[in-house]
Amino acid sequence: MRFAWAVAALGLIVTALVAPGPGESPAAARPGVITMGHEEFGRSVTTIRAGQRLTFSNTSHWLHVLVPGRGARQNSQPGLPRLGSRNAHLSERGDHWTTDPWKVPGTYAITCQLHPEMTLEVRVLPRASTPRLRAAGGRPS
Repeated sequence: MRFAWAVAALGLIVTALVAPGPGESPAAARPGVITMGHEEFGRSVTTIRAGQRLTFSNTSHWLHVLVPGRGARQNSQPGLPRLGSRNAHLSERGDHWTTDPWKVPGTYAITCQLHPEMTLEVRVLPRASTPRLRAAGGRPS
């Protein structure tokens, strides 16, 4: 009987160590906010307009090092705003960090150097055009 209890207790301990803890899975966030879980971003693709910023929110209990690139490999990408000194951002639990504006339309990748499976594709569209006003009528052309 003692052996059965020991095996059951060991099974519970192993499950607790392997299973994600509370808040480990990235929650859904509003547009422009990217949450981070244990080994994943809250979404794999996000689309913004030139001039907008992204906010990264580390809702996990894990450390992340965000860099431009894929598969944990840092790769500079012209047009992508710098992610900090050495073009990397260290994100600890509870960190909320906002990038500089994304100015150049294109497709970019951000990865975590500690978790190779974490890659976020950022699609930057041109700025939204605003209708021009006619000089005489004052209506959009």
